[in-house]
Amino acid sequence: MAGKRRLQDQFKRAARKSLLVSAIGIAALAGCSGTPVRKDLPDGADMHRPVAAVTLPKNADGRKLGAETEAIFRRNMPVPVNENLSEQSRINAYLDQLCFTTQSTPKEEQRAMRRALEDLSKLPLTGRPLVEMAAKENIQFCNIQHLPAGMGAQYVPTLGAVLAPGTMNAEPMILRIAHEILHAAQDKNDLLNYHYDWDIHSRLARNLSIEAAALSFELLVAFEMKQQGDPKLWDHMRTRYAQQSSYGDARLYTLAEETWAQSKAVGKADDAALRDVGKALWTRMFDNAGWLDFYLNFELATYIRDVTSGALDDQRNLRSGGYSQSKTDNAGKIGSSESFTKDARVPTLEKLLSGNDKMRQAYAAVDLERHRRSLGADHPQTQALRRAALADSNPYLNVDFAAVLKQMQQNAFPDAEGKKKFAYLHEYMDATIKPARAEVAEAAPAPKEKPPEDRKPEAAPGSEDDAPRPVPPRDTLAQAKPAAQISPRLG
Repeated sequence: MAGKRRLQDQFKRAARKSLLVSAIGIAALAGCSGTPVRKDLPDGADMHRPVAAVTLPKNADGRKLGAETEAIFRRNMPVPVNENLSEQSRINAYLDQLCFTTQSTPKEEQRAMRRALEDLSKLPLTGRPLVEMAAKENIQFCNIQHLPAGMGAQYVPTLGAVLAPGTMNAEPMILRIAHEILHAAQDKNDLLNYHYDWDIHSRLARNLSIEAAALSFELLVAFEMKQQGDPKLWDHMRTRYAQQSSYGDARLYTLAEETWAQSKAVGKADDAALRDVGKALWTRMFDNAGWLDFYLNFELATYIRDVTSGALDDQRNLRSGGYSQSKTDNAGKIGSSESFTKDARVPTLEKLLSGNDKMRQAYAAVDLERHRRSLGADHPQTQALRRAALADSNPYLNVDFAAVLKQMQQNAFPDAEGKKKFAYLHEYMDATIKPARAEVAEAAPAPKEKPPEDRKPEAAPGSEDDAPRPVPPRDTLAQAKPAAQISPRLG
């Protein structure tokens, strides 16, 4: 109850500053109650750094911007910011124009986000602990109407900010805010960082474990709301989305119901039963092709960035098992409760890539390039990867990965007609393909680059029209320092 009263007081203080937050919304918050359905999801607790030790400063001092994140802010600013200002001054300007916190009064265009936070705070087992964390950590909530293609919302660790369009309907707004606050909790518990000496499976284990937890958490939020007697969010997720979307796996919904019933039948308390539901959902995510391909694509983009930038060139000992099981164990931990991902296992690299041959070959080609640059072309590991790629007739061995990544980034924002273009990286590679020099005496001239054909709306996870599919939120992919140093968090 003390936590609930704190949230009420914070919302009420903000409401007194302005009539923009309605008295009705605050009254509804004051009357919240719930059946204990429990959520333990994507906020992992790190064993070395507790949340309190990494509290963000109450002002913008000490926060940082990555180049990609600043490009997003610039595109959305009502009043342009002078690029000659210091970084901290620019951050202050961005936050002032576009963002609010749980302790401040939102602008008119930010009210939908505020209402989502109020709705989440009515869920004692799932939403409320995260809203309390957001208040304690001074998390910023920013109205970013124009996000890159394929990105529905984003948490930026170095800024301590959730970026999301402010014009979404209530249901997707609640889900996206829940997803991204979960990432904020994971960040406070040191689950978003990675090391440059990690192998590709370690990188994927980090990204996929926290993302599977975040999407499972969205389902748990909807499930708790349904247990309270309001099924609208659950029905929205269960019926709106097409099969190719991240939410379109019908088995997720029956699995949740069945697991809950089984756990309650053996006498488990609501919190323990919900942990069982969360673990079942998390495990099921890795059989969800729409979700898996989407996040494999984003991690591949980050891997290409690190390889082609030279960030990995000095790594001589590539480390497997870099993202420890203890990290995955904590991906589903919220507050002081036990994590629902304890003892859950990320599948092997072969299993993760087995459902999409082109994605598998794209990863193999980039990983070969990473080994060539880190260990040298003559190293036994590099040679083994090259032999395997040639035996697999891998078509991507001679692709200019930096050019492919640049093209993807250029197409991420709307064109002159206001349309975004989403395509998987292997589709960009297909459009610029060159024959492998090991297979021919002389390399053929590269064809003129052109973007892949626009994907049809029903197959594009990143399109933003009102098609029956979500725009899955994307985790901020942290940059890292070399060797054994943990990376600074970045957007």
